[in-house]
Amino acid sequence: MLSDKYLDVIKKSSLFAGIGSNDIEFIYNTLKCKIKSYKSEETIYSYGDTVTAVYLILEGDIFFIREDIWGNSDILTKIEKGQSFGMVYAFSSQKKSDMKAVTSKGCTLLIIPTDNIYKPFSEKHALQERLIKNVIKTLCDKSIFLTEKLTHISQRKLRDKIIAYLSYESIRNNSSSFYIPYSRQQLAEYLCVDRSALSNELSKMQNEGIILFYKNKFTLLST
Repeated sequence: MLSDKYLDVIKKSSLFAGIGSNDIEFIYNTLKCKIKSYKSEETIYSYGDTVTAVYLILEGDIFFIREDIWGNSDILTKIEKGQSFGMVYAFSSQKKSDMKAVTSKGCTLLIIPTDNIYKPFSEKHALQERLIKNVIKTLCDKSIFLTEKLTHISQRKLRDKIIAYLSYESIRNNSSSFYIPYSRQQLAEYLCVDRSALSNELSKMQNEGIILFYKNKFTLLST
């Protein structure tokens, strides 16, 4: 049985949008879901692992990391409480991960096996249809996010990468002042740039009156 502690998070997630508490309980039991906690910096799945479930973060956050054979790593993105991951692999034909999903400071996940998601939900066909529509919408939203990241990192100059990313966050937060979800090192990895070069460029932009920042809070200034 699902704990009331996590039910509110599940109901607010895009995967379960428009689905009531009793129906969430039904899906939990029908798909044989489970809740599992992970420690700090623990790997959920790694390169080449077969992914057969969708994961919903109930507590904590997750980093997605890609490494090359020399050990260089890039943070692709970070997702937090209420967001889901793993579905790109779980619903693909190969199901093999090409990146690593790692906890930041530990997390608790709702694990939703996908094997039975297309099998008839007995008499609850409308519920099954709603769930599948939510999955498709969530996949589309993630595709848009990845397109945005490609826009950021495809800029040729470092400053242009920074401006593209900060502009995106400003629009997403509907404010010229906002917090970003990355430390300085994590932002450097996200943008695929050197940390020292990033810090120097941010300082230049602040001295030139383009931005203000303190730790992970940024304000875009009008020129």
